[in-house]
Order: sequence, then C-alpha cells, then structure tokens
Amino acid sequence: METKEILKQISETRRTLGEISKIINTWEKLKNEKISSISKLKELEKHAKRSIEKLPDSEIKRALLDWLLKAEADLKRYLDEARYTFAKDLAMALEKIGMKLEGRIPKFHVGPYGIEVDF
Repeated sequence: METKEILKQISETRRTLGEISKIINTWEKLKNEKISSISKLKELEKHAKRSIEKLPDSEIKRALLDWLLKAEADLKRYLDEARYTFAKDLAMALEKIGMKLEGRIPKFHVGPYGIEVDF
C-alpha cells in the first residue's frame, strides 16, 4: 500500500470516528428524553450502524459494535415504554369522556371506530 493510500485511509477513518463521536454524544443527550426522542434515536442508530461498518476491523470497532448492541436494546426498551405509555394515556383520556379503549397495539377500537398506531 502506498503512502497516499495509507493517508487517505487514515483521513477517512478519522472522519468516520468524528461522525461516530458526534452520534454518541447526541445519543447520550437524547436518551434522557427517551419517549419524545425516539424518532431521532432511531435515525442516530441507523447512522451509527452505517458509520461503524465503514471502519477497519479493530478493537475500537468491536467496542463500538458492543455500544451499538446496547443502544439497539435501549431503543427497543424505549419503544416498548412509549407504546405502553401511549396506550395507558389514551385509555385514560377516553375513559374521561365515557369511552372504552379495546384492542392492543397497533390496533385499537373505540366503539365503532378503529385506531391504528405506527411507532
């Protein structure tokens, strides 16, 4: 491998690591808001996955893949929490006006009406 090619790879790796660093910092800020940040967290997870795949095999890549697995598990948990909270809040709101929520996520029924939610 020639020097120019080595320098190009170093530059690309540095840029990719910078992107990943920003993603992780943003993730850490947004994860405290869990439910209200789910769509942003989904996008960050996808972007992190693509960026990590660009890295050459190394210890840092393996550490980032471990972080990504944890982030994916956290995101799944946040989605589950959001679904549960949404269903509970909707049922309570409908109860206040004398209506009963039936069904399970993603399909609910309120009287003759159907509600389909997409998380």
